[in-house]
Amino acid sequence: MKFLKIALALALGKFFLISCSDNSEDLTGCLEVLPPVYLSFNVLSAESERDVFFSTPPEYELKDLYFFRSRDTNRSDTIRPKVEGSGEERFFRIEVDNTGRSDTLSMNIGANSQDRLTVTIKNTDDVCPVPTIDKIHFNNTELIPENGKVKIRK
Repeated sequence: MKFLKIALALALGKFFLISCSDNSEDLTGCLEVLPPVYLSFNVLSAESERDVFFSTPPEYELKDLYFFRSRDTNRSDTIRPKVEGSGEERFFRIEVDNTGRSDTLSMNIGANSQDRLTVTIKNTDDVCPVPTIDKIHFNNTELIPENGKVKIRK
C-alpha cells in the first residue's frame, strides 16, 4: 500500500511538473495545409492614373492580362487573374505560390512587353504561422499596398 501511495505521488508530481514547465515546444496542433496567399491589384495608366481595365472605356480587355511563373520556361501554364468586386471597386486577384520565400511572375498585357512582378513571402508570428505577403516589387520598384491592394502603374 505504501508503494502505491509513493507511485501515485510521483506520478502526480511528474504530471504537475510537465504541465507547468516552460517548455519551448508548443503542443498546439497546427494544420499541415498552407492557406492560399492572394495578391489583389489594379493596373493604372502611368500618365493618367486611370484604371486600364475597369475604366469606361477600358484601354484593354480582361483577356489581355495574363501571367507566367518565371520557372515555367515553356510558358505552358497561363495564369489568368480573377476579377473581384463590382462597379468602380473592381480589382484583380491572383494566387501567389507560397511554398517558397518568393514568387516571380511575368506579367503580360496584350502584345506589350513583359513586366516582372516579384512577391516575397514571410510567415506570421502566430502560434501556428501562416504565409503572408511581405514585399511586392514591380520591375524592381517596391509597391506599397493600400487597403489590401496594390496599384501597378503601367
